[in-house]
Amino acid sequence: MSYDSNPDDPSRRKALKQLAAIPVAALALTTEDAERLSLTARETLERLAERGEQFRPKFFTPAEWRTVRVLAELTIPRDERSGGAIEAGVPEFMDFVMNEFTQQQKWMRDGLAWLEGESRKRYTKVYADLSPTQQTAILDDI
Repeated sequence: MSYDSNPDDPSRRKALKQLAAIPVAALALTTEDAERLSLTARETLERLAERGEQFRPKFFTPAEWRTVRVLAELTIPRDERSGGAIEAGVPEFMDFVMNEFTQQQKWMRDGLAWLEGESRKRYTKVYADLSPTQQTAILDDI
């Protein structure tokens, strides 16, 4: 499905969607792994919702979890056609992936730590507390 009406004019969403495949490839995540973990994440979220409970990440710290959720929403925001990454359970999926692919945990933590350091350096705030304009400015520079 295309997110653009003009394929020659790539939107932010389309470009970021394509870039999102790079970390998955770096994880050596097979299609079967992705499907299995996606199903596990969906089933877990459904069970928690039935019980009125919220998901608690096992890999991400509370500060990292806030940042991951902000990044997910900035990357794939809700629009008039569909829900965004939060509604799709992307942060929860990422937590399941990080728990399974432990060899990539340092890479993830280092990336999030870099982002926090850059946020503090530029704006003296943690990334999740920045304005959307400030958050996007850092991402655009990356």
